[in-house]
Amino acid sequence: KSQIINIESGNFKKAPRTDLDIIFDNSTFDPGNYIFEKMISGGYFGGLCLTVLKTAAREGLFTVETGEQLSGLTDLSTNDANDFVSNPFPEANLFSEVNLFPESNPLRKCFIDMADAGKCSEIINALIERAAKLVAANLSAVILRTGKGKSVESPVLITAEGTTFYKMYNLRKKFEGFFNGFLSDERKRYVEFAEVPQSGLTGAALAGLIL
Repeated sequence: KSQIINIESGNFKKAPRTDLDIIFDNSTFDPGNYIFEKMISGGYFGGLCLTVLKTAAREGLFTVETGEQLSGLTDLSTNDANDFVSNPFPEANLFSEVNLFPESNPLRKCFIDMADAGKCSEIINALIERAAKLVAANLSAVILRTGKGKSVESPVLITAEGTTFYKMYNLRKKFEGFFNGFLSDERKRYVEFAEVPQSGLTGAALAGLIL
C-alpha cells in the first residue's frame, strides 16, 4: 500500500561536489553531514557564496581593491546575496572612488568597479542555477520512482514551502525549466505545485491522525 516516507534527501551524499563545496562543508559546524542541503538550501546559500567569492578573489578574478574588501567579509547572509544578485546596480552612480552606501548590503560595499560587481553577480547566478538543477533532479527522481503522474487526470501534487523557493532570484524559473526538461519525452509526468503554509507541520499532524 501507499506509505509516507521521509527520504531525508538533505543528507544525500552522491551529488557531484566541487573543491569549493568541500571547503565550505568543512567550514560548517557539522562537516560531512547534510551535504546535499549545503548545496541547495537557503540556510547555507550565503555562506557558500562567500566561500566561492573569496576563492575567486584569491585567484585574481577581481581587482586588488575588491579582493581585499571581499577577503575582509566574515559573514554573508542568504538575504544579502539574494538582494545583491536581484539588483547589483541600485543606482547608476553607485560606483565611484568613494563608498556611497556605507550602510547598504555588505557585498555592495566591496565594489567600486562595475565589472567586478558584474562578475560577482554572475557567480551568484551560477550557484542559483546549480541549486535549481539539483532540486529539479531530486524531485524528478522521486516522481519517476513512484511511477505516478502518467495521466493528466492524476497528476502528482508537490507542496513547496520556504522563502528560498519563492523569493530567491530566478530560482523557481530556472527550476521549472530543468524540471520540465527532466520529465519530458518518455519520462513525461504530470505534476501540480501547491504552496501550503507550514506543510510539514500540517502533514505530520494529518499522518498522526490517520495512523
